[in-house]
Amino acid sequence: AADPQRFASLHKPVLAYLAIAREADSATNISDWINGSGVLSRTSAFEVEDLFEKWRGFLQEGAGQETTYRLYHQSFLDFLDLHLDLGRYRRLQAKVMREKVDW
Repeated sequence: AADPQRFASLHKPVLAYLAIAREADSATNISDWINGSGVLSRTSAFEVEDLFEKWRGFLQEGAGQETTYRLYHQSFLDFLDLHLDLGRYRRLQAKVMREKVDW
């Protein structure tokens, strides 16, 4: 609410990514996906990590070479599915993946 522009350009894409992800993922991979979309505002892994600090209550953290994150509450996933255009983000995710594949 304090910064609607930042929410639209950063928070919303990160939330959408976490909502459509099939498994936990790192801030680096999420920022790479956003930057590879060609449509969303560029960001850094540091900015994504900063968001994760603010959303800690909604996230489940995993350990590994890089810390991974996923949304914790099913009710929050349901809320996001209703209020974000997740279909748009799924199409962007598919586009980024197609561009990475060497056909």
